[in-house]
Amino acid sequence: MENSNVSAEQKQRMLAEIEEKRRRLKEEYLAGKKFEELFSKEETELSQEEKEEAKKIKEKFMQDADGDGISDYEEVRIGTDPFLADTDKDGFIDGDEVRNGFNPLKFSSGDKSDKVVFEEPIEKGEVNKVYRVLDVKYLEKPKEQPEDSTGQAGEELEGEEGGLVISGKALPGSFVVLYIYSSGPIVVNCQN
Repeated sequence: MENSNVSAEQKQRMLAEIEEKRRRLKEEYLAGKKFEELFSKEETELSQEEKEEAKKIKEKFMQDADGDGISDYEEVRIGTDPFLADTDKDGFIDGDEVRNGFNPLKFSSGDKSDKVVFEEPIEKGEVNKVYRVLDVKYLEKPKEQPEDSTGQAGEELEGEEGGLVISGKALPGSFVVLYIYSSGPIVVNCQN
């Protein structure tokens, strides 16, 4: 975009700022790769020096230059622009699109044509040491409320259901899609 009101000095300053952002982003990306390497190890496998390095990298790792809710590192990983909150310029912020299962790289006028179609992980999935499910617990439906201060048992709870608690490991600020096999597949999209 050519603007005759912008002086050569201002253009140089703008180009220098862009170059500095690119340099910082590359540095963060490389630090992120190092963090992935450290994060894929078990805590007990890390030396004290590696733990300190991981802590420093984690702070940089969480930076979000455009404020869209996706860290700069994650934006580079998924292909969105870390300096533009709405990469595809469809009026929806990248972080909101990802959180709600839409593609932040595909323009949509609100017709949901950019809805992400999740593929079955057995056929298309990848194994990655960084992203792991570590534990799954089933929570049973509570039978009744606990006793109150008078020692009277509470009434039976209605409408309360059991559920699952899934814990695992993922990079800070990253989006993770869990594909849960049941009578009908359940797809859960969450941000760490």
